[in-house]
Amino acid sequence: MVPSTRPSIVGMVATITAHAVATGAIQDEITDGYVITIAETYGVNVSDVSTFVGYTVSGSMVLDIPDDISQFELSDIVLTAVIETLGIHASDVNIDVNMDTGELSFTVTSESYIEASESAFYLETDAYVDEIIAAIETTLPDTTIRSFHVDDDIVAEIIFSVDVNDASEDPTAATFRIENLLDDFETEVDVSYITPGPSFVPSTTPSTSLPSHSPSITGSVAIIELSTVVNSSLEDSDISKIVSDVVSAFGVEEDDVIVEITYTSTGALVLNVTVDEESKDELEETFENEIASILGIHEGNIDVTIENGTAFYRISSSSAEGSAEFLTILGSENITQRINDAVEEEYGVEVTSMDTNPEIIAEVVVTVDTDNAENRLDDATNIIAGALAENGFDVLVESIIIFHFFCYRFVDC
Repeated sequence: MVPSTRPSIVGMVATITAHAVATGAIQDEITDGYVITIAETYGVNVSDVSTFVGYTVSGSMVLDIPDDISQFELSDIVLTAVIETLGIHASDVNIDVNMDTGELSFTVTSESYIEASESAFYLETDAYVDEIIAAIETTLPDTTIRSFHVDDDIVAEIIFSVDVNDASEDPTAATFRIENLLDDFETEVDVSYITPGPSFVPSTTPSTSLPSHSPSITGSVAIIELSTVVNSSLEDSDISKIVSDVVSAFGVEEDDVIVEITYTSTGALVLNVTVDEESKDELEETFENEIASILGIHEGNIDVTIENGTAFYRISSSSAEGSAEFLTILGSENITQRINDAVEEEYGVEVTSMDTNPEIIAEVVVTVDTDNAENRLDDATNIIAGALAENGFDVLVESIIIFHFFCYRFVDC
């Protein structure tokens, strides 16, 4: 199995993931040939390319889930039933469950095609399926498994990890040529810059702030996302320093750099029940409207997501001082009761407690038009990520090359 932990290497890493329906084992000479070609394409040594080959069987279930069980407990029970029936290791199985809909998907990954074929055979055999279902329903008597499905295909996956810190070719340019080398596979390529984390750990992992629609420009664009805990708004001098560092690292003009800053605070509302899927969207909107009314801001500045009986909220502000004021208001007496009153009668949901994270996070998104950049993008990424990390930021760098309506995205870890 591919380890779930991050690699220990620091710097630029290209990860090439190729997958296709398998009808037999992928021979070593084939992967060895790909390794040589990939090394030549990036201008690295063969020893800089590591390979993992796996074969995956996928399936799904639909369950009636009791209200008094957590997602972790359910996943663990299903995992135990699958590995004990098939006689495999827990690390070979991945479980993903939607507690609101009762839909559960699973994958079983093997390092050999024969083992994957055996797993597929067992999962399609009534006796083994009945054993898995019985094990789950015996452990959870209130659970009924409505359906059990296994995909017909075994999917082969090859993952090539390339250390491109000393590559003689520009990784961005080399990546374009890689997809054609694996034309028998569906291929994804990530060129990632891995930097040591800052001295603090953010309370949540920020998601990309890129818009979901394609940018109107075409060509090469770098997106730098920064986050740090603050007590006050960033000074103009702080932003000027970021812009200056970006201009120097990429070899672009100041007009090619756009900076956007948002200050966020987060928290959670603990509910007494798990919210069903039909009511969730409407309840999230009600929470957003009520919190917006309490704070006197537009509901668009508040995002609420309900997961497993907890409503997580994120509030955006144009200043750290505004975020601090929001935290003070939400910490006032009777706020929890007021929010509870807004939802209890209509939705039958009780807010049992409210937790507010005292940290204020400054999120800075820097967009760089790198079409005419004078410096290599991999070198520039190295330099800017290191410089900004030294200044206390958690750094994420993405390079996007857009051709009309299609883009290759190289995502940082």
